[in-house]
Amino acid sequence: MARSFIGFGPGALAFLDGIAANNDRDWFRDHAAEYEREVRAPFVALVSDLANEFADRGLPLRASPKHGMFRLHRDVRFSHDKRPYKISAGAVSSRDGTRKSPGVVYVHVQPGNCFVAAGFYNIEPSLVAAFREAIVENAEAWRAVVAELASRGFELSREQRLVRLPRGYDATLDADLADAIRLKSFTTDRSLTDDEIATPGLVAVVADFAVQVMPLLEFGWRALEGHDAPPTRPGR
Repeated sequence: MARSFIGFGPGALAFLDGIAANNDRDWFRDHAAEYEREVRAPFVALVSDLANEFADRGLPLRASPKHGMFRLHRDVRFSHDKRPYKISAGAVSSRDGTRKSPGVVYVHVQPGNCFVAAGFYNIEPSLVAAFREAIVENAEAWRAVVAELASRGFELSREQRLVRLPRGYDATLDADLADAIRLKSFTTDRSLTDDEIATPGLVAVVADFAVQVMPLLEFGWRALEGHDAPPTRPGR
């Protein structure tokens, strides 16, 4: 099937630089066409091509421009930060193609901070508990996942973690398991260069990453079987 993503042009990062410096509705209204042309349209093409690439590779991931892309507008109803717009663009791929399905591959475009990530980010407490139980009950399988990621140059993010072990895990003595149980999100990521996002090859880069981190996703999906609580948005 013909592919449509040709890369993000310099105008994409220029627009995102602009919205970061001028985060107000008047500026956006004057630059709305630029956003549609330079950011949204290429992202729609990228997600559409990822859907085909995942299918071609037999990966259990779906990508949907309608259900997987994040809006530029921020929900400020319950936030102290009243800036109306995000300063990045992003989209997820998941087993059902929606943002609410736990276990995703996420593409993030932002000047100086482009990356692709995968895993279970900021998930509901019940899902975190299920993940922790799976780590304890399947310790060797978990260690195999971590080792396989490490062999491919990836490690779990430590950005979201508890200082102490959660209640009920005081008897977890193995240092590696205790470290994992303190995590509140289970993700890994890879930086993207400006050159990588500017070419059609970004589709293969993201798909290759998905293949490499699939052990983490598969472990998590098995751990969360039967748990229906939805996660919050992915990213970092």
